Amino acid sequence: MRTVLGQLDKTFLDRLRAQACEKSLVKGETLCTAESTFDGAYLVTEGRLGEPGHSEELHPGDMVDEIQLLTGGQRSRTLIALEDTRLLLIRPDQFRMLVATQEQVLERLSSLVSDQLRDQQLTRILSRLFGELNDDVQQEIKQKIVWLELEPAQTLFHQSDPGDALYAVIDGRLAAFSETDKDPLFLNEILPGETIGEISIITGDDRSATVKATSRSLLVRLARSDFDRIVEHHPIVYKTFAQVLVTWLRRSNDHRYAIHDAREVTLIAHRHHPQLMLEITQGLEAGLGLIGPVLCLSSAGLKELGIKYLFDVDKALKKPLYDPQNTRFRLWLEEQKRHYSFIIYETDGDASIWDRLCLERAHELLIVAQTETEVTPGELELLSRKQEMTSSRLVLIHPAEGDPANTDRWLVNRSLSGHHHLRLNRPADYERLARFIAGKAIGLVLAGGGAKGFAHIGIIRALHECGIPIDLIGGTSTGGIVSLSYGMDTDPAILETRNQKEWIARKPLSRYALPILSILDHTKWDQIFRDAFQHKKIEDLWIPAFSVSCNLDTGEMVVHDSGIAWKAVRATSSLPVFLVPVLFEGHGHVDGGVINNMPTDVMRKMTSGPVFAINLGNNVAKRLELENYPSPWRLALEKFPGFRKKHAYHTVPKVIMQLATMQDQAAYDERSQLADFMLLPPVAGYSMTDIKFADEIVERGYAYGIERLREWIADEAFREKLRSAGVKMPELQPGFRS
Repeated sequence: MRTVLGQLDKTFLDRLRAQACEKSLVKGETLCTAESTFDGAYLVTEGRLGEPGHSEELHPGDMVDEIQLLTGGQRSRTLIALEDTRLLLIRPDQFRMLVATQEQVLERLSSLVSDQLRDQQLTRILSRLFGELNDDVQQEIKQKIVWLELEPAQTLFHQSDPGDALYAVIDGRLAAFSETDKDPLFLNEILPGETIGEISIITGDDRSATVKATSRSLLVRLARSDFDRIVEHHPIVYKTFAQVLVTWLRRSNDHRYAIHDAREVTLIAHRHHPQLMLEITQGLEAGLGLIGPVLCLSSAGLKELGIKYLFDVDKALKKPLYDPQNTRFRLWLEEQKRHYSFIIYETDGDASIWDRLCLERAHELLIVAQTETEVTPGELELLSRKQEMTSSRLVLIHPAEGDPANTDRWLVNRSLSGHHHLRLNRPADYERLARFIAGKAIGLVLAGGGAKGFAHIGIIRALHECGIPIDLIGGTSTGGIVSLSYGMDTDPAILETRNQKEWIARKPLSRYALPILSILDHTKWDQIFRDAFQHKKIEDLWIPAFSVSCNLDTGEMVVHDSGIAWKAVRATSSLPVFLVPVLFEGHGHVDGGVINNMPTDVMRKMTSGPVFAINLGNNVAKRLELENYPSPWRLALEKFPGFRKKHAYHTVPKVIMQLATMQDQAAYDERSQLADFMLLPPVAGYSMTDIKFADEIVERGYAYGIERLREWIADEAFREKLRSAGVKMPELQPGFRS
């Protein structure tokens, strides 16, 4: 028997065969399909099996999925009978009964399986780097490989260190940073199956970045000196490496070529509350389950799994994961990572060995807190801060009624990648959190455009009706106002009501000022925004939101994603000359449209998920049928009946508004490319001051949004992109486009 089981004691194998079930296949019949549920290992006794599209065959003596007897999981591949074939089926329960009392057999089997898996991993990596090599050359390279284990936050090498080796990640995760004069700049994450230092092993150049482990990681290392000696004896290695490297560099950002690796998320209770943690785990499992398969692990549940898969949990947790005596637990855990997209670890909160393992495994930590509790960190959260390379999110639990408040006190002295407000009875809140964890949060960017921005409100209503969620939102000028208004209450109906109450009824353009600081009286605008947002801070909005302004003194773009909400929206809509700038720390801030009227670049730094953007276009260019402009007195006379003429003069307001955004128009094409889906409502015919047509503009935006979204929803590529983010797309009905 040319298998792992075949290397065990013959007496044990005879007993195993005696309990196996016979199975027969006719030529062309399918034995199993990839990713199907594992129900036992097969031993081929007669005939041949093959995988469609592969030349490798299984013959008598070969086994199918024997490793899964230890680890469980799913079928590794699809196999069909190439001729009439007979097999023996060894079921997991029969196998476990036989080995449960034979610890030596179990240890021997675990060691053999571990060696085989490591050899398979090395073979895949070498094939990726060097192409198809003969067995002797491949074995020589394997003998030069050194296995390396890194603790969380441990440095693999520093920027400018000699490029003296090539590395490949087997397990865990690493991150690359550029060392700057200020704080280190994060460059990218390095996942299992990816390699580090491919160029330097040829050129010997110094390292271009610092690389650290973000979780406990296992790597292999091939020294440059060993590589040079291998190339000297086998020149073909250099040639194949160069050829493969060119192809690899072209697809280096394509994650299809990385080993599938589950994202591991650890839940930490801010204060011990088992029932709350159970609810959060279940809700998050449901939300992540819309994106990919989820495994939830708790200390109690792990004990049951240990009994089933033959590893002693208490002993396993007391040893390092890569300890030779901890093979069975490590094998089981690695198998789960290959078959699940997400693993949720639920801590006990007592800083036990289990809790410490949960912290070590985490790619991301979720600190779950009830808002009415004291904000100071608990014991486990303090312990988690030793995982300095692991990102953390704060999840604040709110009652069904009421709004978030005083969130900023939770953010003091915490280094977080984000914070989220969650209501236990709202599945949509869990789904939003899940998309953030998966890197699939759906963003909406709203461009500036004065009164034309009321179209944003109509399109937001259309997005809701089409079942497309908005996880984070941001914009400039009117887009910034709508963004923070929507973040405060994500109900489109309330958004439209506020539009009526705060803008149409109060006529903000009706009060002028002595034209020293501005044309319009800014105090009226200040009051409108104060009334709309009260004492809200941006941190208290239900979803992450931002607005953009321009620092008038430095010319820099400023992103307002925290602080007093009304000041942020007043700043983003403070059109130069028309309104007084808003002061932040002694600097005047004006309309963000001056520097970035459609901040898709800002949004792209916040999410890798689908991004929608709404651009409002420019006013329709009209030619004046005039040789010269009339005198000011003539223009004043044309305001009276009998003297009126329909000329679109370049008045002071229009000139200022055009100049304010003209500089940013050049960047429009580049920023448009950063959005996945661009919406262009037909509102260019309205002026930026046409507030009196607000309701009409809202409806125009809604009608356009519904029509455009229906066209996209009928497209399978669009549906698949949204489904990959966990969005449940509606079933297409006949005539849906109409």
